[in-house]
Amino acid sequence: MKSLFLFTVLALNLAGAQAGYSLTVYSAVNYGGKHYECFSTLPRTTLCCDWSQTVINDNLNSFDFTTASNCGITLFKDWKCSGDVLGTSYGVWAKPSVSSAGQQGSSAQIDCY
Repeated sequence: MKSLFLFTVLALNLAGAQAGYSLTVYSAVNYGGKHYECFSTLPRTTLCCDWSQTVINDNLNSFDFTTASNCGITLFKDWKCSGDVLGTSYGVWAKPSVSSAGQQGSSAQIDCY
């Protein structure tokens, strides 16, 4: 699945994307198992990527966030970007494995500005 991450980076760069992001969450470490993806090419946006209704809910084991613009991401414990904040980053953020707290992630808010 790491190839999917690299492909996303390459596709955003080749397209000359000045905006946009891709977030893929995985049920297994090292970007494996079931996955769920959210993406956008909108320049200024705030969106909630919610995988709480999938098999990855409370079973998040790896993820990658790729962006071609100024985007930040906040990982939440509960659905619809609510509950405890489990982590925040600006720019690219990839974790081949997450902590036990991180495994409880159910959604992420993405802010591009």
